[in-house]
Parts: sequence; C-alpha cells; structure tokens
Amino acid sequence: MIFEHNVSLKHLAPLDFQFQDLKPNDKIILLETGIITESSEMDAMQAIGSGRILSYRRYNISEIATCISRVSERAICLSLRWGEAGYTSLVGKKAASTRTLKSNFLMWLADEKIELQLEPGEHICLDLFIRPEHLSHLRNTPIIDELLTKASSKSDGYFACPSIIVTGDVKESILAILAEIAHDEPVLERFNALCESMLLLCLGKHVELTVSPSKKKGKQIVGEGEVSNKLRSLDGIEENDLLMKAKALYSVVKNKKKKRDAELELHKVLQDQSSGSWAEAKINLADTYITFAYFIASKYDACDSENKQVLKQAIVKACELSFELTPAHPLDVLFYTNWSGESRLVKELDQEEMMEQLSTLLSPKYRKLSKDNGSCERKLLAEQIMDDLDLYTKSSSGFNTTEKPSLLVKLYKRLSNYFAHNLAANEESLGKRNIVRQTDRAYEEKDLLTLLKIDMNQFANQPGYFDLMDSDMLKWSLNVLIHEEEELDDFFAKLSEDPVYLELRLFHAAGDNLRKFKNEMNRREQVLEKKKRTLTAEFKGLSAATNEKIIVNLAKYLLICKTI
Repeated sequence: MIFEHNVSLKHLAPLDFQFQDLKPNDKIILLETGIITESSEMDAMQAIGSGRILSYRRYNISEIATCISRVSERAICLSLRWGEAGYTSLVGKKAASTRTLKSNFLMWLADEKIELQLEPGEHICLDLFIRPEHLSHLRNTPIIDELLTKASSKSDGYFACPSIIVTGDVKESILAILAEIAHDEPVLERFNALCESMLLLCLGKHVELTVSPSKKKGKQIVGEGEVSNKLRSLDGIEENDLLMKAKALYSVVKNKKKKRDAELELHKVLQDQSSGSWAEAKINLADTYITFAYFIASKYDACDSENKQVLKQAIVKACELSFELTPAHPLDVLFYTNWSGESRLVKELDQEEMMEQLSTLLSPKYRKLSKDNGSCERKLLAEQIMDDLDLYTKSSSGFNTTEKPSLLVKLYKRLSNYFAHNLAANEESLGKRNIVRQTDRAYEEKDLLTLLKIDMNQFANQPGYFDLMDSDMLKWSLNVLIHEEEELDDFFAKLSEDPVYLELRLFHAAGDNLRKFKNEMNRREQVLEKKKRTLTAEFKGLSAATNEKIIVNLAKYLLICKTI
C-alpha cells in the first residue's frame, strides 16, 4: 500500500512511501521532518508499521493551501483536524462524487483523495490508515462492522461514518499515544495496539491506555559512571591548574569547532560544484546495484541450494556498493539487514539525508529539527507535539526547585532569563522552542552536564566566564569540554572514511585546487557511467524467465565489483 501526500504551497514537496512488512518485534519506521519557507512552516511525523500508517502534520501558513492525501488501496481512515478554519472533501474519479466532510471523521475509502482546504493560520492534521483485514477482530463495534462490510463489497469509492467529536480527555489520550510513538519508536506489536487504542477512543470506547515501560529518561551527553570516573581523575588538582586546563581545552575545542564548521561549509560548496551530472551518475549506478540486489533476492528461493550462498553474498555486496555511492534508503537498510544479519551498515542518516532519499518533503529550505538525531531528537519531537496541541505544560506552578542541586537551579534560572529576553521573536520558531525544551528537560532530569553544555555555548565567550567558577564547577566544565573534544575527533575521523564526504577528501587530495578537483570529478563520473553501461549491457533483459545460470553469473560479477 502506497501513501501519498501533496501540498499546494511552493517548496513543500510530496510525501510518498509504502507500508512495510515487519515482524512483531521489529521497530516501526519513524520519519520526522520539518520545513520552513518565507511564508510557511510544516512539521511532520510519519509512523509506518505493517498495514498501518500514522501521519501527523502541523502547518503554519500565510496563504490558502490545498493538501491532498491518498492511499493506493482500500483502507479504513481515521482523520482528525485542529486549528484555523478550513474544510475537508473527498474527491473521487468523477467530479460528482466530491463530498464535504466535517473536521473529524472515520471512513472506508479506496482510490479516493482526501482534499483539505486550509485557511491562513496554524493547523494540525492527524491521519491513521489501516488495512481492513487488521480490524476484523473489532466487528463487534457497529461502526467498524459497517465499514468492513462496505470494504468487502466495493472495489472503489468511499463510505463516511458520522462525524467524530474529540473531547478533551480523548485529546489528551491521543497526545500520550503520539508522544510515545515519537519518543520510543515502539516495536510493531506495541504500535498496532496504540493505533487500535486511538481508533477506539475516538469512537467513544473506554480504553485502558498504559504508558509504555520503555519510556526512559532523556539521553545525557555522557553516562553517569563515565562522569564519576572523569571527576575522580581530576581530584587533587589545584584550582588554578583546573582553571588553566579549562581555558586551554576550551580554546582547543573552540578552534576545532571552527575547523569543523569550515569543513562542513566547504563540503556544501563542493557539493554544489560537483552536483548535476556527477550526482546523477552516482545515483544511477547506486540504483542499478540495488535493483540487481532485489532481483537476485526474488530468484533466491527457486535456485539450487548449491548456488544460494553465492547469491546471498551478492545481494549483500550489491547493497554495500549502492550504499557507498549514496546514503541508504531506510527500507533498503532493512532489506540489507534481512540478508546480511548485520544490525547496522550505514551511519545513522541525519534528517536532511533521510528526506532526500525518501523524496519526503524535499526542499532546499529544509531545516533539521535539531542537531541530534537520536533518542534526544525523538523526545524533542514528542514535546513539540504536546506543544502543538496546547497540552505541553511544565506544571501549574512552574518547575519545582525542591530536591534540585543549587548549581542546577542557578544554571537553569540564568538560561531561562537569557532565552526569555534575548531570543528574538523573528528567530526560527522551532529552533527557539527546541533549545528551550532541551534546557527544560535537562533541568527536570537533573542533567547537569547537558545544562552546563548549553550554558557554555551561550556564555563562554564572555570575559571571566571560567574565572568565576569554583573547583567543582571547573571539574564539571572540564568534563563537558573533554566530551565535546571527543565528539569533534570522531567527526574528523568520519571525514576520512565516510562516503558522504568523498568530495571533501578529493578536494584536499587535489591540493585544495578547484580546477584539479573538477577534473578528478569528471574522470570519476566517466568511470561510474562506464560501470553502469557495462552492468546494463552485460545483464540486459533480466526478467522473470531469466535462467539460473545467468543469475549466478550476475552474482559472481557483483562480488568482484568495486565502487570506483
């Protein structure tokens, strides 16, 4: 089943992805995206399970927009809306079948488009699509039974149930479900239960919604045991020596950050210089390799057992060749994992790379939700959803300062006052909210290192920053700086081996000479094109009728291939 979503606004390119077949203990596929232009914002979370997809989208627009969603086969759809004025309609194959719906509804549909007209302002859209067969156990619910009956008797069209009223309690429960999905990235079985709970809640059913036991405290920048060991290693050092060490290490870290930022900026420039035919050549050859991998996999079961080991090795090798050329599509990583048994192959994609590979919200204006794409990122997204639905609150009386270390309270108050008075109103709103959320969360979780890291990023350039610290504060600061230097060293190590930074390495290998760099890129482009032509010609006409000998020859050929 393929889900598509299009927005009429410029730079908001379509969402387009498929339901994925997963096992009960597999984690669902979670895609988090954000985009901002001069006149619009869009944040989205797409949670993809087996026969189920949950699509959460927030729009903040200054002009009228049309959003169109559709699935490629029959599905039960729960659709919820909050925000400014607008209306929803169903658009079928014939214009006469258009029907206007209320804000919230449940329906069965097939080959129909859900068209949402949005007025300027902020809107929140939540769509849950479920294949009918996954709801057969709920036939004792009259509305579900009626929808399933329609689904079994018609091949296209739609059938909409009476409008759904989402009360405050139901809204809070939906929020809890969304927050768990965004934060925990649950396994398939749990995701199925959450989707079913959301559906039943909206139908007025009583659901015992338990919080997932996997919810854990946010990720600290270093583990507690590691912190204790590093603090002990600084015992016995005089305060003046600690001060000199902190200042010296801060200077080293600051210079490394400048070098990192300069390398990343140069990387972007080189990508622009080498884009076009070079990028196309890499993508074309990568697509060829991955296509061969899937083709061999489709023939694997029918081949003799004596050839299966070679075929399996070739499938894995073809994936690796493809991933060396372009960042891996997440679904291809799952395919690779199934055949290789390896839990990871490629680096964790950042938001921009993932969206580029999925054709999801493609835009030159794309901006990440944060610089961290791990569990911290997911927790920020969960809090962002709470904020969007006006249900994100610290407490009725602000943050509780009881049982908090005095240093933690001091840092938090200073940062809170600074952000309240110095973050300009016209700054990118999502980025502003994220840094405030990071600060709030670090405080609530007594995460002194993360709070100190944020404080250092804001104030360390001020004269006397380290001079005003006592011995304990200097030790904590040194821990932060040591960890930051380790992260920077890891980044520079990646520059020397990660395929993503190939252009950067080639530029430095050419003596930072742009002309020589372009010549080398042209040479490599020709090599890639030749490889693709050779592969295509050698195995032209592959089809369902291709005999086993040709498939084995293709596998052996792939095993001796090199990227360039």
